[in-house]
Amino acid sequence: AECVPKTPTAGGSSVGLRAPNHPAARALIAAAGVPIAAPSANRFGHVSPTKASHVVDDLSSQSHEILVLDGGSCDHGIESTVARIESRDDVSSPSAIGLTVLRQGAVSVSALREALHDSPLAAVPITVLHRTAKVGETLDAPGQLLVHYAPDVSAYLVSADRIRGSLPSEGEEVQVSGAPRPLSSVVLIDFGGQMAHLQPQALAYFDLSPTGDVASAAQRLFDVLRNAENVPGASCIAMFDLSKQASEHAAAVHDRMFRATQGRCAVLADNNLLLLS
Repeated sequence: AECVPKTPTAGGSSVGLRAPNHPAARALIAAAGVPIAAPSANRFGHVSPTKASHVVDDLSSQSHEILVLDGGSCDHGIESTVARIESRDDVSSPSAIGLTVLRQGAVSVSALREALHDSPLAAVPITVLHRTAKVGETLDAPGQLLVHYAPDVSAYLVSADRIRGSLPSEGEEVQVSGAPRPLSSVVLIDFGGQMAHLQPQALAYFDLSPTGDVASAAQRLFDVLRNAENVPGASCIAMFDLSKQASEHAAAVHDRMFRATQGRCAVLADNNLLLLS
């Protein structure tokens, strides 16, 4: 619409609208009396902030002070879900409109389906867009770049089948890139205690949820990543890949982990981290 300025669209053809439920945010909007448009409160591509202190760490300096409205820690941790409502040209579709999830987030796809279930939009098809864009490309929504939510220390994903007691044998097809990183220089970010036995050998150890609760992991992920990148002497971060967990939030959390690691994977073996090519 002509009433929407071009700046908030970031060069695209649409604009996202958000209605927060936090009382501090709602009070700010009410006091402003106009729609508020603002960028993310962190350095471009860096780990998202979930506390006021994270915003200060990223954006404040001796020459540039900022004012932060502190509403406490984020309830969900990972960002909001971004969805686009659009017309469907497919005549076989049961609905004239469709809902495309551009970024999975705190509101899961199953929650969206449940919300639409008893409404006139119950038959609307929901599609999830999986996109990995390059810098400079026009984005459909925030959070679509390959490198995003990234800590200042290189990070790698480790799946359950890549936690092993010994190095790969000569006959195994494991493409390793570079020299092994000793665990004494690696920060481990675990889930459900899957790597707890390696804690004594690691430089530092965090567990997103010792009980294996994905929602708790989502709430803590960015805070833990920021703590991990600040561990003195860390050569890299190894994160347990929870994409196969049976949870409605697993896909959204894995998306953040995938982009934080740039999709890079590793194997934990014989007290070393082997980086895969």
